[in-house]
Amino acid sequence: MVTSTAIFPQSLLSKVVQFTNTTSTSVPTSVISAQANGCKIEQIIVSNSDTVAHDVNVYVNAGSTNYQIGTISIPLSSGILNGVPAVSLFKAVNSTGSTLLPLSLDANGDPYIYLDPQTSLYMQPGASTAVGSGKTINIVAVAGAF
Repeated sequence: MVTSTAIFPQSLLSKVVQFTNTTSTSVPTSVISAQANGCKIEQIIVSNSDTVAHDVNVYVNAGSTNYQIGTISIPLSSGILNGVPAVSLFKAVNSTGSTLLPLSLDANGDPYIYLDPQTSLYMQPGASTAVGSGKTINIVAVAGAF
């Protein structure tokens, strides 16, 4: 049933995940786990302290299956060096200016993704290059649970 009642998140979720040399080739890792009433993910920021760029794969997990929805390249030293910003996954664009994850926009023009109570968001560094020894890929996700 559709109503005119506004729905707002009831609690904030901030999740931090770090991939290192020992975790970079593991199975996808939960970034935002399933919430009892679903959630709205508003931002995912990724930094890379390595001296090479890394791809990061993004998955929606439904049940026990991961469905890949995108791959985003994270430049070397992004979010670590002055002048090399961290990557906002929801606003990342390709060389033609198209967003890499074609998401809906809220009233403020900001991209977001809803997850129902049975789905989670997972991420994993791409398999092409392992994260260097002593280096990290850091992920910060900001969401609201309903």
